[in-house]
Amino acid sequence: MQALFISRRVYPIAYDKWIHEQVVEILGLPELYAELVTLFQIRDLQSNEIGGKSEHLRQLLDDYAPASTVAASAS
Repeated sequence: MQALFISRRVYPIAYDKWIHEQVVEILGLPELYAELVTLFQIRDLQSNEIGGKSEHLRQLLDDYAPASTVAASAS
């Protein structure tokens, strides 16, 4: 979440609270919120589900907050 806000130079309310409001209303990314909801629902901790979701989350991070954008915004 922090990288997403930094890359867009937007100040969040709190990184761990009001995620829907921040992602959908402040950042204007309802499609990302829909993806995050499914990523944070874990049905079986002893399966490969977490690994697959972590890869999906990594891809979303690359898509929405590329490392070069985050690094440039932080400096």
